[in-house]
Amino acid sequence: MSRTRNELEERVRERTAELTAANDALWRSEEKFRGFLESAPDAIVIVDESGRILLTNSQAEKLFGYAWVEALGRPVEFVVRGRLGAGNPRQRDAFFANPGSRPCGAAPELRGMTRIG
Repeated sequence: MSRTRNELEERVRERTAELTAANDALWRSEEKFRGFLESAPDAIVIVDESGRILLTNSQAEKLFGYAWVEALGRPVEFVVRGRLGAGNPRQRDAFFANPGSRPCGAAPELRGMTRIG
């Protein structure tokens, strides 16, 4: 059974409206997330499973001295270096193997290095 041109055009309009609404909801959600991230008093660096930097907040930019675009895609060791970063890949792997919230103070303390050392 074939659909008429008008039926197909109507379905395309409906689907376009659905996708536009979903896209708008996604942008609102991202803006809300970014607002939470930026309102945090601490520096936050978000990495993927391989340790590549995905996102930072403005506190991290101030603390480390790197703009988000400079850090994007770099290994987290870009700011957690040398002896300060010892063990970090193991800790990251352990977290991604068992993700979830941790009690306050349960995570190991990490120390970073600023742009000027």
